[in-house]
Amino acid sequence: MRDIQVEHRGERDLIARAEAWLKELDAKLLKFSRANGLFSALKRGQQDPLPSRTLTWGLPIQKYIIVAVDDLYVLTFKVEVRAWLDDYGMRYSRSNTVARRMSAEELNSRLLPCLEECVALGNSWSQNDLLLLQK
Repeated sequence: MRDIQVEHRGERDLIARAEAWLKELDAKLLKFSRANGLFSALKRGQQDPLPSRTLTWGLPIQKYIIVAVDDLYVLTFKVEVRAWLDDYGMRYSRSNTVARRMSAEELNSRLLPCLEECVALGNSWSQNDLLLLQK
């Protein structure tokens, strides 16, 4: 990965720097998505309101792999898998973080093993593994 340099003038610049790192991973994420038959090729999103990327698959249990900023100021990233099912007005869910506090360089080198672990974990979950979300 190339070195992303953004002059720090506040939180907006930190967000731009994090987004630039994630943008560098888009090609790898798309390639993984196509190779593994994930429904949504790539969704660029804002999570909490930090930059993130999401890959989705599965029905009736919807599954998501989220690659997101873990700490904006230190610039670390996390990879997690989530699943949920809506059934007769009730929502069931499960999530697991497979890696966190990774530097951009670590994320680049460990991305594919983390994605593979997320798919395996998500595919192993059945409806009985999901927990009812309380309102």
